[in-house]
Amino acid sequence: NFFLLIGLFLLLNLFLAVVYGTFGEQEKEKFRKLYLHKRAGLMLAFNLIVKGKEVMNLEQFRNLMKFAKPRLNRVEVLCIFKAIDDDDSKGIQVNEFCELFSYTSMLWSSIKKGRQGDRWYDKKRCPKPLAKMGKLVQRIVEHDYFQYLVGFIILCNLVALIFEAVYTTDPVKQSHLFRTVDDIFLILYSIEIVLKMFGQGPKVFFHDFWNWFDLAIVVVSVIGEIGEIASSGTRSANLSSFVYLRPLRLIRLFALRKRYRDILFALWVVMPRMGYMLMLLCSIYYFFAIIGMEVFSGILYKGVFNNDTETIPATFTYLIDYYNGVGSGRYYNINFDNVLRSFETLFILTVVNNWYVIMDAYTYLRGEAARAFFIIFYLVSLVILTIVVSFVLDAFAAMDSEQKQSQDASDLKQRKVNLTAQDLNHAPSLSQSKNLSVYIGMRKRTKEDLNVQLYKDDIPKWCAEYDAELNQEKDGGAVVAALKVVKRRSQHTA
Repeated sequence: NFFLLIGLFLLLNLFLAVVYGTFGEQEKEKFRKLYLHKRAGLMLAFNLIVKGKEVMNLEQFRNLMKFAKPRLNRVEVLCIFKAIDDDDSKGIQVNEFCELFSYTSMLWSSIKKGRQGDRWYDKKRCPKPLAKMGKLVQRIVEHDYFQYLVGFIILCNLVALIFEAVYTTDPVKQSHLFRTVDDIFLILYSIEIVLKMFGQGPKVFFHDFWNWFDLAIVVVSVIGEIGEIASSGTRSANLSSFVYLRPLRLIRLFALRKRYRDILFALWVVMPRMGYMLMLLCSIYYFFAIIGMEVFSGILYKGVFNNDTETIPATFTYLIDYYNGVGSGRYYNINFDNVLRSFETLFILTVVNNWYVIMDAYTYLRGEAARAFFIIFYLVSLVILTIVVSFVLDAFAAMDSEQKQSQDASDLKQRKVNLTAQDLNHAPSLSQSKNLSVYIGMRKRTKEDLNVQLYKDDIPKWCAEYDAELNQEKDGGAVVAALKVVKRRSQHTA
Protein backbone atom coordinates (compact mmCIF):
# COMPACT_ATOMS: atom_id res chain seq x y z
CA ASN A 1 0.00 0.00 0.00
CA PHE A 2 2.83 2.39 0.81
CA PHE A 3 4.44 1.65 -2.55
CA LEU A 4 1.14 2.35 -4.35
CA LEU A 5 0.69 5.58 -2.40
CA ILE A 6 4.16 6.87 -3.29
CA GLY A 7 4.56 5.38 -6.76
CA LEU A 8 1.06 5.73 -8.14
CA PHE A 9 -0.38 8.86 -6.57
CA LEU A 10 2.58 11.03 -5.58
CA LEU A 11 4.90 10.44 -8.53
CA LEU A 12 2.07 10.35 -11.06
CA ASN A 13 0.64 13.63 -9.79
CA LEU A 14 4.11 15.18 -9.87
CA PHE A 15 4.43 14.05 -13.47
CA LEU A 16 1.05 15.58 -14.35
CA ALA A 17 2.00 18.79 -12.54
CA VAL A 18 5.17 19.07 -14.63
CA VAL A 19 3.19 18.49 -17.82
CA TYR A 20 0.58 21.07 -16.81
CA GLY A 21 3.22 23.64 -15.80
CA THR A 22 5.25 23.18 -18.98
CA PHE A 23 2.18 23.43 -21.18
CA GLY A 24 0.99 26.50 -19.28
CA GLU A 25 4.33 28.26 -19.81
CA GLN A 26 4.27 27.45 -23.52
CA GLU A 27 0.72 28.79 -23.85
CA LYS A 28 1.71 31.93 -21.96
CA GLU A 29 4.72 32.51 -24.20
CA LYS A 30 2.64 31.91 -27.33
CA PHE A 31 0.00 34.38 -26.18
CA ARG A 32 2.71 36.94 -25.31
CA LYS A 33 4.15 36.77 -28.81
CA LEU A 34 0.77 36.98 -30.48
CA TYR A 35 -0.33 39.85 -28.25
CA LEU A 36 2.82 41.89 -28.85
CA HIS A 37 2.75 41.13 -32.57
CA LYS A 38 -0.82 42.43 -32.85
CA ARG A 39 0.05 45.44 -30.72
CA ALA A 40 3.03 46.20 -32.96
CA GLY A 41 0.83 46.08 -36.05
CA LEU A 42 -1.70 48.45 -34.50
CA MET A 43 1.08 50.83 -33.47
CA LEU A 44 2.38 50.84 -37.03
CA ALA A 45 -1.09 51.62 -38.36
CA PHE A 46 -1.55 54.38 -35.79
CA ASN A 47 1.75 56.06 -36.69
CA LEU A 48 0.99 55.86 -40.39
CA ILE A 49 -2.42 57.49 -39.91
CA VAL A 50 -1.54 60.29 -37.46
CA LYS A 51 1.71 61.18 -39.33
CA GLY A 52 3.80 62.23 -36.36
CA LYS A 53 0.98 63.40 -34.08
CA GLU A 54 0.14 61.78 -30.77
CA VAL A 55 -3.66 61.68 -31.08
CA MET A 56 -6.02 60.29 -33.73
CA ASN A 57 -9.14 62.39 -34.24
CA LEU A 58 -12.61 61.21 -35.19
CA GLU A 59 -12.26 62.04 -38.87
CA GLN A 60 -9.06 59.99 -39.19
CA PHE A 61 -10.66 57.11 -37.32
CA ARG A 62 -13.74 57.24 -39.58
CA ASN A 63 -11.54 57.09 -42.69
CA LEU A 64 -9.76 54.07 -41.23
CA MET A 65 -13.05 52.27 -40.58
CA LYS A 66 -14.15 52.83 -44.18
CA PHE A 67 -11.41 50.40 -45.23
CA ALA A 68 -11.19 48.16 -42.13
CA LYS A 69 -14.95 47.76 -41.45
CA PRO A 70 -16.85 49.18 -44.43
CA ARG A 71 -20.19 47.71 -43.32
CA LEU A 72 -20.33 49.74 -40.11
CA ASN A 73 -22.59 52.78 -40.16
CA ARG A 74 -21.62 56.20 -38.84
CA VAL A 75 -23.21 55.69 -35.43
CA GLU A 76 -21.44 52.35 -34.88
CA VAL A 77 -18.11 53.94 -35.84
CA LEU A 78 -18.82 56.74 -33.38
CA CYS A 79 -19.64 54.24 -30.63
CA ILE A 80 -16.38 52.38 -31.24
CA PHE A 81 -14.45 55.67 -31.16
CA LYS A 82 -16.05 56.65 -27.85
CA ALA A 83 -15.45 53.18 -26.40
CA ILE A 84 -11.74 53.29 -27.26
CA ASP A 85 -11.39 56.86 -25.98
CA ASP A 86 -11.43 55.97 -22.29
CA ASP A 87 -10.46 59.41 -20.97
CA ASP A 88 -13.00 61.17 -23.26
CA SER A 89 -10.28 63.43 -24.66
CA LYS A 90 -11.92 63.64 -28.12
CA GLY A 91 -8.96 61.71 -29.49
CA ILE A 92 -7.40 58.26 -29.40
CA GLN A 93 -3.87 57.74 -28.15
CA VAL A 94 -1.66 54.90 -29.27
CA ASN A 95 -2.21 52.77 -26.14
CA GLU A 96 -5.96 53.16 -26.50
CA PHE A 97 -5.81 52.35 -30.20
CA CYS A 98 -4.26 48.97 -29.35
CA GLU A 99 -7.67 47.92 -27.98
CA LEU A 100 -9.33 48.46 -31.38
CA PHE A 101 -10.18 44.81 -32.10
CA SER A 102 -11.96 44.43 -28.76
CA TYR A 103 -14.75 46.73 -29.97
CA THR A 104 -14.96 46.39 -33.76
CA SER A 105 -16.76 43.04 -33.52
CA MET A 106 -19.39 44.31 -31.08
CA LEU A 107 -23.04 44.70 -32.01
CA TRP A 108 -24.25 48.14 -30.92
CA SER A 109 -27.81 48.95 -29.93
CA SER A 110 -29.44 51.97 -28.34
CA ILE A 111 -31.03 52.20 -24.91
CA LYS A 112 -33.91 54.64 -24.76
CA LYS A 113 -34.25 56.97 -21.81
CA GLY A 114 -37.21 56.49 -19.53
CA ARG A 115 -37.65 52.92 -20.68
CA GLN A 116 -37.21 50.18 -18.09
CA GLY A 117 -36.69 47.39 -20.57
CA ASP A 118 -38.09 45.49 -23.48
CA ARG A 119 -40.89 43.80 -21.57
CA TRP A 120 -44.36 43.91 -23.02
CA TYR A 121 -45.96 45.57 -20.00
CA ASP A 122 -43.60 48.57 -20.20
CA LYS A 123 -45.52 49.88 -23.18
CA LYS A 124 -47.96 52.73 -22.61
CA ARG A 125 -50.84 50.93 -24.34
CA CYS A 126 -50.75 48.06 -21.87
CA PRO A 127 -53.68 48.19 -19.35
CA LYS A 128 -52.58 48.98 -15.82
CA PRO A 129 -54.06 45.84 -14.17
CA LEU A 130 -52.31 43.64 -16.73
CA ALA A 131 -49.06 45.60 -16.33
CA LYS A 132 -49.20 45.17 -12.55
CA MET A 133 -49.77 41.45 -12.99
CA GLY A 134 -46.80 41.23 -15.38
CA LYS A 135 -44.51 43.04 -12.94
CA LEU A 136 -45.68 40.78 -10.11
CA VAL A 137 -44.93 37.66 -12.15
CA GLN A 138 -41.54 39.13 -13.08
CA ARG A 139 -40.62 39.63 -9.43
CA ILE A 140 -41.72 36.08 -8.68
CA VAL A 141 -39.75 34.34 -11.47
CA GLU A 142 -36.62 36.40 -10.78
CA HIS A 143 -36.69 35.81 -7.02
CA ASP A 144 -34.14 33.46 -5.48
CA TYR A 145 -36.83 31.36 -3.80
CA PHE A 146 -38.39 30.65 -7.19
CA GLN A 147 -35.02 29.38 -8.43
CA TYR A 148 -34.68 27.21 -5.33
CA LEU A 149 -38.15 25.81 -5.95
CA VAL A 150 -37.29 24.94 -9.56
CA GLY A 151 -34.07 23.29 -8.39
CA PHE A 152 -36.00 21.24 -5.83
CA ILE A 153 -38.44 20.12 -8.55
CA ILE A 154 -35.55 19.05 -10.79
CA LEU A 155 -33.99 17.06 -7.92
CA CYS A 156 -37.32 15.36 -7.27
CA ASN A 157 -37.48 14.54 -10.97
CA LEU A 158 -34.00 13.02 -10.66
CA VAL A 159 -35.18 10.76 -7.82
CA ALA A 160 -38.24 9.76 -9.84
CA LEU A 161 -36.09 8.90 -12.87
CA ILE A 162 -33.82 6.77 -10.68
CA PHE A 163 -36.77 4.81 -9.33
CA GLU A 164 -38.15 4.48 -12.84
CA ALA A 165 -34.82 3.16 -14.13
CA VAL A 166 -34.66 0.59 -11.33
CA TYR A 167 -38.23 -0.71 -11.56
CA THR A 168 -38.91 -0.25 -15.31
CA THR A 169 -36.95 -2.09 -17.99
CA ASP A 170 -38.48 -0.28 -20.99
CA PRO A 171 -38.84 3.53 -20.65
CA VAL A 172 -41.51 3.54 -23.36
CA LYS A 173 -43.69 1.04 -21.51
CA GLN A 174 -44.02 2.84 -18.19
CA SER A 175 -46.31 1.86 -15.39
CA HIS A 176 -49.32 4.05 -14.70
CA LEU A 177 -47.70 5.51 -11.57
CA PHE A 178 -44.46 6.56 -13.26
CA ARG A 179 -46.37 7.97 -16.23
CA THR A 180 -48.51 10.08 -13.91
CA VAL A 181 -45.47 11.35 -12.01
CA ASP A 182 -43.71 12.22 -15.25
CA ASP A 183 -46.77 14.11 -16.48
CA ILE A 184 -46.83 16.11 -13.24
CA PHE A 185 -43.22 17.18 -13.70
CA LEU A 186 -43.90 18.08 -17.33
CA ILE A 187 -46.83 20.26 -16.25
CA LEU A 188 -44.66 21.99 -13.65
CA TYR A 189 -41.94 22.70 -16.22
CA SER A 190 -44.53 24.03 -18.64
CA ILE A 191 -45.94 26.34 -15.97
CA GLU A 192 -42.43 27.63 -15.28
CA ILE A 193 -41.89 28.42 -18.98
CA VAL A 194 -45.25 30.20 -19.23
CA LEU A 195 -44.58 32.27 -16.10
CA LYS A 196 -41.14 33.29 -17.33
CA MET A 197 -42.42 34.24 -20.76
CA PHE A 198 -45.30 36.21 -19.23
CA GLY A 199 -43.16 37.99 -16.64
CA GLN A 200 -40.09 38.71 -18.76
CA GLY A 201 -41.73 39.19 -22.12
CA PRO A 202 -40.89 37.31 -25.31
CA LYS A 203 -38.00 39.62 -26.27
CA VAL A 204 -36.21 39.31 -22.92
CA PHE A 205 -37.11 35.63 -22.56
CA PHE A 206 -35.66 34.58 -25.90
CA HIS A 207 -32.56 36.72 -25.39
CA ASP A 208 -31.31 34.27 -22.75
CA PHE A 209 -29.75 31.05 -24.06
CA TRP A 210 -30.84 29.08 -20.99
CA ASN A 211 -34.48 29.99 -21.60
CA TRP A 212 -34.10 28.59 -25.11
CA PHE A 213 -32.64 25.44 -23.58
CA ASP A 214 -35.49 25.09 -21.05
CA LEU A 215 -38.06 25.58 -23.78
CA ALA A 216 -36.38 22.98 -25.99
CA ILE A 217 -36.40 20.44 -23.15
CA VAL A 218 -40.09 21.02 -22.51
CA VAL A 219 -40.93 20.79 -26.21
CA VAL A 220 -38.99 17.52 -26.54
CA SER A 221 -40.80 16.14 -23.49
CA VAL A 222 -44.18 17.11 -24.95
CA ILE A 223 -43.27 15.42 -28.25
CA GLY A 224 -42.29 12.32 -26.28
CA GLU A 225 -45.64 12.33 -24.48
CA ILE A 226 -47.49 12.68 -27.78
CA GLY A 227 -45.45 9.84 -29.28
CA GLU A 228 -46.12 7.67 -26.24
CA ILE A 229 -49.87 8.25 -26.50
CA ALA A 230 -49.78 7.56 -30.24
CA SER A 231 -47.73 4.37 -29.83
CA SER A 232 -50.15 3.01 -27.23
CA GLY A 233 -52.96 3.03 -29.80
CA THR A 234 -53.55 0.83 -32.79
CA ARG A 235 -50.62 2.21 -34.76
CA SER A 236 -47.03 2.70 -33.61
CA ALA A 237 -45.19 6.01 -33.75
CA ASN A 238 -41.51 6.75 -33.95
CA LEU A 239 -42.12 9.81 -31.77
CA SER A 240 -42.11 7.52 -28.75
CA SER A 241 -38.32 7.40 -28.99
CA PHE A 242 -38.28 10.95 -27.60
CA VAL A 243 -39.13 9.41 -24.24
CA TYR A 244 -35.49 8.40 -23.92
CA LEU A 245 -34.54 12.10 -23.89
CA ARG A 246 -36.27 12.76 -20.56
CA PRO A 247 -33.02 12.71 -18.54
CA LEU A 248 -31.97 15.84 -20.45
CA ARG A 249 -34.19 17.75 -18.05
CA LEU A 250 -31.59 17.26 -15.35
CA ILE A 251 -29.11 19.38 -17.30
CA ARG A 252 -31.30 22.33 -16.34
CA LEU A 253 -29.53 22.25 -12.98
CA PHE A 254 -26.65 24.01 -14.74
CA ALA A 255 -28.94 26.92 -15.55
CA LEU A 256 -29.82 27.53 -11.90
CA ARG A 257 -26.35 28.05 -10.47
CA LYS A 258 -24.08 30.61 -12.07
CA ARG A 259 -21.07 28.57 -11.06
CA TYR A 260 -22.32 25.66 -13.15
CA ARG A 261 -22.94 27.95 -16.12
CA ASP A 262 -19.37 29.21 -15.83
CA ILE A 263 -18.09 25.65 -16.21
CA LEU A 264 -20.12 25.13 -19.37
CA PHE A 265 -19.03 28.52 -20.71
CA ALA A 266 -15.37 27.67 -20.09
CA LEU A 267 -15.88 24.48 -22.09
CA TRP A 268 -17.61 26.45 -24.84
CA VAL A 269 -14.79 29.02 -25.06
CA VAL A 270 -12.06 26.40 -25.41
CA MET A 271 -14.12 24.25 -27.79
CA PRO A 272 -12.31 25.53 -30.93
CA ARG A 273 -9.00 24.60 -29.35
CA MET A 274 -10.46 21.24 -28.37
CA GLY A 275 -10.87 20.51 -32.08
CA TYR A 276 -7.12 20.58 -32.57
CA MET A 277 -6.60 18.43 -29.49
CA LEU A 278 -9.20 15.97 -30.78
CA MET A 279 -7.36 15.75 -34.10
CA LEU A 280 -4.12 15.13 -32.21
CA LEU A 281 -5.76 12.46 -30.06
CA CYS A 282 -7.22 10.75 -33.15
CA SER A 283 -3.78 10.81 -34.78
CA ILE A 284 -2.27 9.17 -31.70
CA TYR A 285 -5.07 6.60 -31.65
CA TYR A 286 -4.50 5.83 -35.31
CA PHE A 287 -0.74 5.51 -34.77
CA PHE A 288 -1.16 2.99 -31.95
CA ALA A 289 -4.05 1.25 -33.76
CA ILE A 290 -1.80 0.51 -36.75
CA ILE A 291 0.90 -0.88 -34.46
CA GLY A 292 -1.70 -2.92 -32.57
CA MET A 293 -3.12 -4.43 -35.76
CA GLU A 294 0.34 -5.37 -36.98
CA VAL A 295 1.32 -7.05 -33.71
CA PHE A 296 -1.91 -8.30 -32.10
CA SER A 297 -4.40 -8.81 -34.96
CA GLY A 298 -6.27 -12.13 -35.02
CA ILE A 299 -4.79 -13.71 -31.89
CA LEU A 300 -7.81 -13.22 -29.60
CA TYR A 301 -11.01 -15.21 -30.11
CA LYS A 302 -13.70 -16.96 -28.10
CA GLY A 303 -12.22 -19.60 -25.78
CA VAL A 304 -8.63 -18.75 -26.68
CA PHE A 305 -7.41 -19.88 -23.24
CA ASN A 306 -9.65 -22.93 -22.82
CA ASN A 307 -7.08 -25.33 -24.26
CA ASP A 308 -4.32 -24.01 -22.01
CA THR A 309 -5.99 -24.57 -18.65
CA GLU A 310 -3.22 -26.95 -17.53
CA THR A 311 -0.18 -25.10 -18.90
CA ILE A 312 -1.19 -21.49 -18.32
CA PRO A 313 0.77 -19.84 -15.47
CA ALA A 314 -1.06 -19.12 -12.24
CA THR A 315 -0.85 -15.34 -12.79
CA PHE A 316 -2.89 -15.68 -16.00
CA THR A 317 -5.49 -18.30 -14.99
CA TYR A 318 -8.12 -15.61 -14.28
CA LEU A 319 -8.12 -14.78 -18.02
CA ILE A 320 -10.05 -18.00 -18.77
CA ASP A 321 -13.22 -16.55 -17.22
CA TYR A 322 -12.90 -13.33 -19.24
CA TYR A 323 -12.50 -15.03 -22.63
CA ASN A 324 -14.67 -18.18 -22.39
CA GLY A 325 -17.74 -16.51 -23.95
CA VAL A 326 -19.98 -17.24 -20.97
CA GLY A 327 -21.67 -14.42 -19.06
CA SER A 328 -19.30 -11.47 -18.88
CA GLY A 329 -16.48 -13.48 -20.47
CA ARG A 330 -16.65 -11.75 -23.84
CA TYR A 331 -13.44 -9.75 -23.67
CA TYR A 332 -12.34 -11.36 -26.92
CA ASN A 333 -14.39 -8.62 -28.64
CA ILE A 334 -11.85 -6.10 -27.34
CA ASN A 335 -9.12 -6.66 -29.89
CA PHE A 336 -7.01 -5.11 -32.68
CA ASP A 337 -8.55 -7.01 -35.60
CA ASN A 338 -9.53 -3.80 -37.47
CA VAL A 339 -9.37 -0.04 -37.10
CA LEU A 340 -12.74 0.38 -35.38
CA ARG A 341 -12.04 -2.43 -32.93
CA SER A 342 -8.61 -0.95 -32.29
CA PHE A 343 -10.06 2.50 -31.54
CA GLU A 344 -12.56 0.91 -29.18
CA THR A 345 -9.79 -1.01 -27.41
CA LEU A 346 -7.62 2.10 -27.10
CA PHE A 347 -10.51 4.08 -25.64
CA ILE A 348 -11.07 1.37 -23.03
CA LEU A 349 -7.37 1.55 -22.21
CA THR A 350 -7.59 5.35 -21.95
CA VAL A 351 -10.32 5.19 -19.30
CA VAL A 352 -8.44 2.28 -17.61
CA ASN A 353 -11.51 0.03 -17.58
CA ASN A 354 -10.04 -3.38 -16.63
CA TRP A 355 -6.99 -2.48 -18.66
CA TYR A 356 -4.88 -5.10 -16.91
CA VAL A 357 -7.11 -7.88 -18.34
CA ILE A 358 -6.44 -6.70 -21.90
CA MET A 359 -2.73 -6.21 -21.27
CA ASP A 360 -2.27 -9.58 -19.57
CA ALA A 361 -4.08 -11.39 -22.39
CA TYR A 362 -1.79 -9.96 -25.06
CA THR A 363 1.23 -10.36 -22.78
CA TYR A 364 0.54 -14.11 -22.41
CA LEU A 365 0.08 -14.51 -26.17
CA ARG A 366 2.92 -12.26 -27.36
CA GLY A 367 5.38 -12.20 -24.48
CA GLU A 368 6.41 -9.72 -21.80
CA ALA A 369 7.58 -7.18 -24.40
CA ALA A 370 3.91 -6.49 -25.21
CA ARG A 371 3.57 -4.60 -21.93
CA ALA A 372 5.67 -1.75 -23.36
CA PHE A 373 2.97 -1.01 -25.95
CA PHE A 374 0.27 -0.52 -23.31
CA ILE A 375 2.48 1.43 -20.90
CA ILE A 376 3.67 3.85 -23.59
CA PHE A 377 0.11 4.40 -24.85
CA TYR A 378 -1.14 5.07 -21.33
CA LEU A 379 1.54 7.69 -20.65
CA VAL A 380 0.97 9.42 -24.01
CA SER A 381 -2.81 9.52 -23.58
CA LEU A 382 -2.35 10.76 -20.01
CA VAL A 383 -0.30 13.72 -21.25
CA ILE A 384 -2.91 14.60 -23.90
CA LEU A 385 -5.77 14.43 -21.40
CA THR A 386 -3.81 16.59 -18.97
CA ILE A 387 -3.37 19.23 -21.68
CA VAL A 388 -7.11 19.14 -22.40
CA VAL A 389 -7.86 19.62 -18.70
CA SER A 390 -5.38 22.52 -18.57
CA PHE A 391 -7.34 24.29 -21.34
CA VAL A 392 -10.49 24.18 -19.25
CA LEU A 393 -8.73 25.11 -15.99
CA ASP A 394 -7.07 28.17 -17.55
CA ALA A 395 -10.35 29.36 -19.04
CA PHE A 396 -12.17 28.81 -15.76
CA ALA A 397 -9.42 30.56 -13.75
CA ALA A 398 -9.63 33.61 -16.03
CA MET A 399 -13.41 33.73 -15.69
CA ASP A 400 -13.19 33.40 -11.92
CA SER A 401 -10.66 36.24 -11.76
CA GLU A 402 -12.89 38.49 -13.85
CA GLN A 403 -16.00 37.73 -11.84
CA LYS A 404 -14.24 38.71 -8.64
CA GLN A 405 -13.77 42.17 -10.14
CA SER A 406 -17.15 42.50 -11.85
CA GLN A 407 -20.48 41.35 -10.47
CA ASP A 408 -21.97 41.50 -13.97
CA ALA A 409 -19.51 39.10 -15.59
CA SER A 410 -21.13 36.78 -18.09
CA ASP A 411 -20.42 35.11 -21.37
CA LEU A 412 -20.92 38.50 -23.09
CA LYS A 413 -18.40 41.31 -23.22
CA GLN A 414 -20.26 44.59 -22.89
CA ARG A 415 -19.39 48.27 -23.21
CA LYS A 416 -21.66 51.26 -22.68
CA VAL A 417 -21.04 54.67 -24.24
CA ASN A 418 -22.85 57.96 -23.77
CA LEU A 419 -23.46 60.05 -26.86
CA THR A 420 -24.32 63.71 -26.40
CA ALA A 421 -26.36 65.76 -28.82
CA GLN A 422 -23.13 67.19 -30.21
CA ASP A 423 -21.84 63.67 -30.84
CA LEU A 424 -25.02 62.64 -32.60
CA ASN A 425 -24.66 65.57 -35.00
CA HIS A 426 -21.89 63.50 -36.61
CA ALA A 427 -24.59 60.97 -37.54
CA PRO A 428 -27.34 62.86 -39.38
CA SER A 429 -29.43 59.71 -39.81
CA LEU A 430 -30.11 59.60 -36.07
CA SER A 431 -29.92 63.25 -35.16
CA GLN A 432 -33.72 63.44 -35.11
CA SER A 433 -33.97 60.78 -32.36
CA LYS A 434 -33.17 63.01 -29.40
CA ASN A 435 -33.97 60.34 -26.81
CA LEU A 436 -31.16 58.08 -28.05
CA SER A 437 -28.11 58.93 -25.94
CA VAL A 438 -26.86 55.65 -24.48
CA TYR A 439 -25.53 52.79 -26.60
CA ILE A 440 -24.39 49.38 -25.51
CA GLY A 441 -22.08 47.08 -27.43
CA MET A 442 -22.04 43.33 -26.87
CA ARG A 443 -20.15 40.36 -28.24
CA LYS A 444 -19.27 36.86 -27.15
CA ARG A 445 -16.19 36.48 -25.03
CA THR A 446 -13.31 34.66 -26.63
CA LYS A 447 -10.29 32.73 -25.44
CA GLU A 448 -8.22 35.87 -26.03
CA ASP A 449 -10.41 37.81 -23.59
CA LEU A 450 -9.84 35.15 -20.96
CA ASN A 451 -6.09 35.16 -21.63
CA VAL A 452 -5.99 38.94 -21.25
CA GLN A 453 -7.70 38.60 -17.89
CA LEU A 454 -5.51 35.67 -16.88
CA TYR A 455 -2.25 37.50 -17.66
CA LYS A 456 -3.39 41.01 -16.78
CA ASP A 457 -0.48 41.43 -14.36
CA ASP A 458 2.09 40.34 -16.96
CA ILE A 459 0.83 42.32 -19.96
CA PRO A 460 2.10 45.72 -18.69
CA LYS A 461 5.56 44.19 -18.21
CA TRP A 462 5.52 42.76 -21.72
CA CYS A 463 4.49 46.10 -23.19
CA ALA A 464 7.14 47.95 -21.18
CA GLU A 465 9.85 45.59 -22.40
CA TYR A 466 8.64 45.97 -25.98
CA ASP A 467 8.52 49.77 -25.72
CA ALA A 468 12.03 49.84 -24.24
CA GLU A 469 13.28 47.73 -27.12
CA LEU A 470 11.44 49.98 -29.54
CA ASN A 471 13.01 53.14 -28.09
CA GLN A 472 16.47 51.73 -28.77
CA GLU A 473 15.66 51.62 -32.49
CA LYS A 474 14.15 55.10 -32.77
CA ASP A 475 17.06 56.57 -34.66
CA GLY A 476 15.52 55.39 -37.92
CA GLY A 477 12.04 56.66 -37.10
CA ALA A 478 9.13 55.19 -35.20
CA VAL A 479 7.69 53.20 -38.09
CA VAL A 480 11.02 51.77 -39.16
CA ALA A 481 11.86 50.98 -35.55
CA ALA A 482 8.64 49.08 -35.05
CA LEU A 483 9.27 47.19 -38.28
CA LYS A 484 12.70 46.19 -37.06
CA VAL A 485 11.38 45.00 -33.71
CA VAL A 486 8.56 43.02 -35.32
CA LYS A 487 10.94 41.47 -37.84
CA ARG A 488 13.45 40.51 -35.17
CA ARG A 489 10.76 39.01 -32.94
CA SER A 490 9.30 37.07 -35.88
CA GLN A 491 12.71 35.61 -36.66
CA HIS A 492 13.18 34.74 -33.02
CA THR A 493 9.75 33.05 -32.94
CA ALA A 494 10.53 31.05 -36.09
